[in-house]
Amino acid sequence: MYTSQIGGSFRTVTDNGPAKLMVHTIGPHPILRYFLERMTFSRIVNSCLGSANDTRLSYAETLSVLIQNIVLSPAPLYRIAQWAEPIDPEALGITAQQKAALNDDRMARSLDALASSRARSLFFRWALHVIKALYSMIKFLELDNLG
Repeated sequence: MYTSQIGGSFRTVTDNGPAKLMVHTIGPHPILRYFLERMTFSRIVNSCLGSANDTRLSYAETLSVLIQNIVLSPAPLYRIAQWAEPIDPEALGITAQQKAALNDDRMARSLDALASSRARSLFFRWALHVIKALYSMIKFLELDNLG
């Protein structure tokens, strides 16, 4: 899915005088963030990888933005800051200061941490959590349909 990323502001004149229209690009990012939160992505990444040396962005926040980039745009895995520029920081799940700290080097350090020995259990723990959540949802649906 490709999201058009336009933003900015437009000035116009109305009957009540001049007005400024602010356009905030949100796109499907909140939907993807909902599923990442439901899968407790940040909690699991933080517990496996710890925190980054730079406290502005954790590994979980950086990798969450990277996942959004991979899933929602056909853009390559570099120039992340340019890709994120028109998107509202809240839609990405980060603050404006954290968005300003996004860069390719930070993404590379997060991917290095993901490939490190500290991350060995991350994929297993994440998959286990998702399977348990799906199992409980299926059991709920089965009970709901029986009653």
